[in-house]
Amino acid sequence: MLLSHGSFLLHNVARCKQATHQVRTTIQQVINGSSEAHLTWNFTFSGEILDRVTFLIGNVRIGKKRSSGLVSVDPTANFQEHFDISRSDPATLIIYNVTEADEAVFSCSVETNIKEWTDNIKVQVVAETSFTSSPSSPSGDQTVDEGSSLTLFCDATGKPTPNVTWTRVLKNDTSGDAVFFGNPWVIVNISRTNTGTYRCTAYNGIGNPISLTMSI
Repeated sequence: MLLSHGSFLLHNVARCKQATHQVRTTIQQVINGSSEAHLTWNFTFSGEILDRVTFLIGNVRIGKKRSSGLVSVDPTANFQEHFDISRSDPATLIIYNVTEADEAVFSCSVETNIKEWTDNIKVQVVAETSFTSSPSSPSGDQTVDEGSSLTLFCDATGKPTPNVTWTRVLKNDTSGDAVFFGNPWVIVNISRTNTGTYRCTAYNGIGNPISLTMSI
């Protein structure tokens, strides 16, 4: 679930009554460049006493939290600047200033006086759609000869790769039906009926769609 401030809350419930525990992996998206992202594991147990909770990235320990609430982040690489562990939540890892390097498997290991179990979160770092500028894109307004061909560019980037949809702009500035999907849009043997204003909209499911208009 994406929180309003750009962080993510994940729920992995580990029930201690299980005789054995199969490690579960949850895939979750985190927006590249987010100032703060939360990965939270929720767990319950019965008749056991919590000893510690340990967090790892891959096989490298990030830090741990004792049952007393004492938190420590290991001085490995930039861990103490990049990660933190919530004092208020039982098992929440905080990532500061998310980058593509955070696309990894994070583990939470819970130890009690009886046993230990681990659940994983596989983080996918995604990026909102944005337009890229080049000498050919965006195309801008065009004046062409009837019967010629025209190529319109609306280059966009993001992760995952955004889809581009072209629509004709109506008189009330709303978009009509889609006239083309993809980028670039090549119009062959252009005619006067193609005269008008068009809108390209790019979107990859992250954040909000973005759009540009151009006239022919």
